[in-house]
Amino acid sequence: MGRLIVWTVLLAAVFTGYWFVATHVMQTKFQDAIADARGEGWQVDTAAQSMTGFPGTFALQLSAPSVAPPTGQWTWTGTGMQISTPSINPTKPTVLMPSSQTLQIGEQTLQIDAEDMRAGAAAKLNAALHFDDGFASLTAANIVSDAGWRAQISAINALMGLVEDSNTAYDLDVTVTDVALPEGLMDQIIPAGTLDPVVSRLGIDAVVAFDQGLERMALGGAIPAVSRVDLTALDLIWGDLSAKVSGAVDIDDAGVPTGEITVETAQWQAMIDIMVAAGVLDTGIVPTLTTMASTMAGADGVLALPITFSDGAMSMGFLPLGPAPIFR
Repeated sequence: MGRLIVWTVLLAAVFTGYWFVATHVMQTKFQDAIADARGEGWQVDTAAQSMTGFPGTFALQLSAPSVAPPTGQWTWTGTGMQISTPSINPTKPTVLMPSSQTLQIGEQTLQIDAEDMRAGAAAKLNAALHFDDGFASLTAANIVSDAGWRAQISAINALMGLVEDSNTAYDLDVTVTDVALPEGLMDQIIPAGTLDPVVSRLGIDAVVAFDQGLERMALGGAIPAVSRVDLTALDLIWGDLSAKVSGAVDIDDAGVPTGEITVETAQWQAMIDIMVAAGVLDTGIVPTLTTMASTMAGADGVLALPITFSDGAMSMGFLPLGPAPIFR
């Protein structure tokens, strides 16, 4: 019994020493990262920082953090922030965002309040520390702009996991529920009353490949660009309108997509009307598009529209739809 007590005390002493040494290293690395960012022109400040969580967690507490890029296009500030990781596996950090934060973009300031907002990641225990998986979640967010508009989000849950035998492709699963869009902003895009102000659901199930490993960002490299998207399903429920999108698209170094996606909906006439109201479709092609859609719709009324991306343009069969979006 005596030896057991001695070994227990020794192990506790060793772990305590490890925790305090590791917290010192974590704080030093954090200060080094801030110094490197400032050297690149970023404005990064925090009123105070401290370490908590003994013995099971390394938790870096930040008071009044603020961040602004070298361009000065935006400034983010928060009341507080926590970066934590398990003591026994420091490759799994979690960031707990403040319940109250401010984002200034140009002349506009957004006040963002949320019950819970957090994100986390995990790296493989190898020399390259490949990004393995991550998550992000948000609950009951309220966004108020000093320009006079307000938006609300009930919940966002996103999961990202490395595809087996790959270092650059990730399974992506995202669910967004009950997004109340700014009514004034909606009225600027499409006529008032055209769409319900609340998007009930947006779901994404896809495999996203990047041109390099995501760990490059943590090592100070350029932000990886998306090189391919295999979209199993993008589901949208917006008032009476519901639609599903699937397909695959390759994206070149200039951000130009090549591939095909299919849009399926039973409310295809409403979608055409909305795109015309928003100015996305020219009224001149509406009769042709409507005739094609009614002919192609199945017996159940569901229309499957294949949209092709090629040479920087979009088309539906022989019907041109305009320039393709650029993803860079």
